[in-house]
Amino acid sequence: MKTINWYGAHPEEVSISMDIYQASLAEEIREDDPYEIQGWPKGPLELGRGKRRLHRFAGKYLTYPLRVRLESGAADLVHFLDHSSGHLVPHVADGVKTVVTLHDLIPLHDFGGLTPKQLVRFRGVVENLRQADRVVSVSEFSKQEAVDLLSLNPEKIVVVPNGVKMPDQAPGQSVPVARMRENEVDRVVLSVGSTLERKNLSLLPAALKEASRVSGKRWGLLRVGAPLSETLKSAFAQCLGEGGLLEWGRASAEELSAAYHDADVVVIPSRSEGFGLPVLEAFSHGTPVACSNTSSLPEVCDGLGCLFPPDDAAEAGAKLVEAHERAEDESFREQLVARARAYSWRRSLEGLYEVYDDLLTIS
Repeated sequence: MKTINWYGAHPEEVSISMDIYQASLAEEIREDDPYEIQGWPKGPLELGRGKRRLHRFAGKYLTYPLRVRLESGAADLVHFLDHSSGHLVPHVADGVKTVVTLHDLIPLHDFGGLTPKQLVRFRGVVENLRQADRVVSVSEFSKQEAVDLLSLNPEKIVVVPNGVKMPDQAPGQSVPVARMRENEVDRVVLSVGSTLERKNLSLLPAALKEASRVSGKRWGLLRVGAPLSETLKSAFAQCLGEGGLLEWGRASAEELSAAYHDADVVVIPSRSEGFGLPVLEAFSHGTPVACSNTSSLPEVCDGLGCLFPPDDAAEAGAKLVEAHERAEDESFREQLVARARAYSWRRSLEGLYEVYDDLLTIS
């Protein structure tokens, strides 16, 4: 049996999304699978607060390359599960095949607060993808970005979409959604994730106000994730009134599942997403999505999302109303769930195996 070494994001980078990617794939490995997978890291490291920045740099650029150099010679193929580990590709032992998963190249066209020095470092890291034997892209959108921004040969890029974990059972009642309804919010919209500028959350106050005007119902926003700025909170208060916004912060997997299930619509106004997992997480609960018509989002929605330009709050409001109305049809909700089922993590893992088969057969 051939051996595959998986290398995820270094633990001291604290990359939650990359940890989820690695863990979700690892959960699908079976004893009768054709490869022996050896993954690292196996768990988070304890970080020293006072030295965290130094530890992160040393871990990523000094000790991690050394680990790869020492270990990779015993493997048949090395797979870096995060494009931000591209700098490790040159450290793989001679003769060992290499694969890198590309999630997105957003920093190359949407700086998102990166300093010029950080941007140069990021470009230097991802340019190493040219040296990999294969690049696995999570979407057609990210594949095209790699061709356009890194001049990668499209023939060496294979699209293997992310998966989504389907709910094992109907979740319990969502406390925050129930609280909003008690505050006389008729339609609860869920927003999940970070507050990076590209997430375009500033569009939502006016969009929700427009949805209220169009429908004659009161719309409000439940936020799960990083806290909003005071400026944005004020905008929500002005547009939606008291009780129109509820920030829940971090949520457990059970709480998030309940929120997806009980919300009326999930909104994703981002200007750019490499994949857009909240689309499938919403669909897996039969909950409709209103999202931007940009980057990978239309690709993942496949005609089932209500799309709007990311700079048009009025159209976003109208699409929120449309999404809620479409979901009143139970057969439409069944289509959403079916779409999510097509994106299992097991299918993603099998897609990776096909990439490994191709490379190791060639060798």
